[in-house]
Amino acid sequence: MKIADGYFGEVIRVDAIYYSGWQHNGIHTVDTLNFLFSEGIDFEKLLNISDSPYVGDYNLDFMCRLERSGALTYITAVDERYYQLFEFDLKFERGRVKIEDFGSRVRYEEVTINHMGERVLVERDLDISLYGSSPMESAVGIKDLVGINSLKGVGRFGRPWVPGLTLKLRVGLLFLGLLIGGY
Repeated sequence: MKIADGYFGEVIRVDAIYYSGWQHNGIHTVDTLNFLFSEGIDFEKLLNISDSPYVGDYNLDFMCRLERSGALTYITAVDERYYQLFEFDLKFERGRVKIEDFGSRVRYEEVTINHMGERVLVERDLDISLYGSSPMESAVGIKDLVGINSLKGVGRFGRPWVPGLTLKLRVGLLFLGLLIGGY
C-alpha cells in the first residue's frame, strides 16, 4: 500500500539483483518489479552476458526504464558460486527501500535535512507488519489470512501466480505484498 499510495514519492531509480540464469531467476525479478510498481519495463540495453550453472540459461544484465515513471532500472546477476542474492534497492523522492534476503528483510531510509542543510538518508522503522515481530513472521502469517491456495492461479493485477517459485521466494513475495498493499 505504501508504494501505491505514494508514501515514498515517485520512484527515481531501481537496482535489482538476481542469481543463476535469466530463465531460472532473472525473469522473477521482472515479475517482482511489475508487482511492486504496476507498470511495464522498457529494456534499453543488454550490458553483460555471463554463464550460469544452467546450460543455455545465461545471466543477463540490463539497463532498463520503468514505462510510466521513466525511472532508471538496472537488473544484474551475481554468480551463484559465490552466494545467492535476490534483492531490490528502490530509490524514491522521499527515501530508499532495500528489500534483502529474498524479501525477509526490508530496510527503510527516509530523507531528512542534517545540521548543514543537506538532504541525507536516515534509517527509520517502517510499519508494514500484520503479525509477529519480524517481516518473515508477517509474511508467513499472511498465508493464514488469505489462505495459501488462493495464491495459486491468478495473482495481483490478473497476472498468473508462478507455482514453480521456491517456497523461500514465494514467502518473500508475500511479504512484498504487505509493503504495497496487495494480497
